[in-house]
Parts: sequence; C-alpha cells; structure tokens
Amino acid sequence: MSKQAGEAEGNNIKKQQPVKEVPSVPVRSREEFYMTLEDLSERYSNLNICEKRTTTAEYCELVFYSKETDDWNKVIASFLGPPIKVAGVKPAKHDMHLTEEFGGICDNQTLFKKESDGTVVIAMFWPWQDAAHTTLKTALLRK
Repeated sequence: MSKQAGEAEGNNIKKQQPVKEVPSVPVRSREEFYMTLEDLSERYSNLNICEKRTTTAEYCELVFYSKETDDWNKVIASFLGPPIKVAGVKPAKHDMHLTEEFGGICDNQTLFKKESDGTVVIAMFWPWQDAAHTTLKTALLRK
C-alpha cells in the first residue's frame, strides 16, 4: 500500500501550505519613537507666542493669546491626541498626580498626554483670570 504525501501511519496530517513571503518592513529604531519637546515646539512654531518663559529639553513654558486657543488645541492634539481632561471638568486623582510637579491641574484647565516607549509627554493649558492669555506648560517625563 502506497502512502500519500503527508500521511503518516495511522494519522492523517495535512499537507503544509507553501510559506508566503512577507515583504520586509524596516524596523524602526527606538530613537524614531522617542518624542521630544522640540518636536512639539516645531508644530506650533507658526503660532503667536506672547512670552517664552522656560525652555529645556524636558520642560517648556510659554504664554499665548487665549483668542487663539482653538489653533493651539489643534496643534497640540495633532501631536499628543485629544485632551485627557478638558476645561470645565474636575480633574481625576491620576491627573493631579501626573501634573503635581508642574503646579497641578484645575477644573478650568486642559490636559493632554501621550505615552510612547517609556516616555510620557504632557501639555497643559492654564487660562489666566484676565481671559486674554493662556500659559502652555509641556513636560517630558520618564516612566
């Protein structure tokens, strides 16, 4: 009795399908996923800034005109995604903890957050009482 290819004694084994070739995809290095505040600042370089207060590799603080908040929101959201806490909403405990070292987050403030490869970038909009200005605080955190 001749055996068909793929049959073993007493067991039916399916024939192996030919392996399909998968096109190679370049592997991204860790550096390509690493976010910096410089990357973020390049995104808003065309917007008006009233005052640059602090700029380091891990923290940036500036003031912009509140009438341009929608433009700033679009730029920050394009980099970090939608806010995790919007103005008018009470902050959760984890939002308070996350922002504590930068002054915290209040009901009238907005918080953005993005995590990638062991790094967290946050951005906060702090509107002033004069309603004409808003402080933007951005920070790069390590997990």
